[in-house]
Amino acid sequence: MTGQPPVNTPAVVTPLNANIVALSGQTFAASSLFTASDPDGDTIRQYDLRDTGTGGGRFLVNGGVKSANRDIIVSATQLAQVAYRAGKGTDTLSVRANDGTQWGAWSNFTVTGLTASHISPFSTSAGEDALRLGWNDGSGLSGHEPSFLTHS
Repeated sequence: MTGQPPVNTPAVVTPLNANIVALSGQTFAASSLFTASDPDGDTIRQYDLRDTGTGGGRFLVNGGVKSANRDIIVSATQLAQVAYRAGKGTDTLSVRANDGTQWGAWSNFTVTGLTASHISPFSTSAGEDALRLGWNDGSGLSGHEPSFLTHS
């Protein structure tokens, strides 16, 4: 009696934040940007990363800068050696995972790098120095504080 082989369900990548705002030059461990899981319980074997934006950010592998618009395939173990450095604009990042059998679907998110010209100091009512975005470029983001900027 021969049975059908089990159907494989591909791995799923989930961004931790769909729209990240960072300071230009800020570096993130790639593993801090997304999670990956496999519905069948298979071990994640590889990741495929892409930077398709024009914001000037780049993935780094072992500190080496990788070109935009190219696949960067790393093993699950090598993911710890991958970082992303924000540029001076918006980049679209795409990631997918492989469970040893097939690649999952691409998952996309953006990283927007802000330069010093986008940020101006202000004082809170308690007089502490803090940072606040000080531009209005029509994007609807004027005056919002990204999650990495906090004050008391």
